[in-house]
Amino acid sequence: MKKDILLLSAIFAFAFTTKAQDAKAEHSVKVIGTAEMEIVPDEIYMSVTLREYTNKEKKKFTIEELEKNLVNYIEKVTTTDKKDIKMDNMSAYVLSMKRKNKDEVISKSYDVKFKNAQQVYMLYSVMDSLGISKAFVSKYSHSKMDEYKKQIKINAIKAAREKANYLMEA
Repeated sequence: MKKDILLLSAIFAFAFTTKAQDAKAEHSVKVIGTAEMEIVPDEIYMSVTLREYTNKEKKKFTIEELEKNLVNYIEKVTTTDKKDIKMDNMSAYVLSMKRKNKDEVISKSYDVKFKNAQQVYMLYSVMDSLGISKAFVSKYSHSKMDEYKKQIKINAIKAAREKANYLMEA
């Protein structure tokens, strides 16, 4: 029994040492290719918040009025489809100046997708008249982003191939 264990351990030791001696040291060089592309976004997502308010003449503008005006403006003036206007959030809070007089203020947030920066500028220019309390660009993208990513990867591989070729010549 002792001889079998000794014999097995000798075979394992011999096998590991021969494997280590057979390994040849291979020389290799790694190359990394990079590529960049600048694109102009054709999808600009804007977050717009409407909030009910009362003007100096004590006229209250309801959220329904503000919403109707916003949607009409976006559809007609900026020529954006109604399907590109989506409600994101709605909230309400009670504003009390005096204990007897409580007033509820409702606000709604929308995500609007524009096709170019000119449409965004048009909305910014009329924020006050539409009752927009807050507006900002939340993200931007391009409709052909997947195609551009593929092209960038191809360009990076070509750049890596060029690097490998001139390193092999040296």
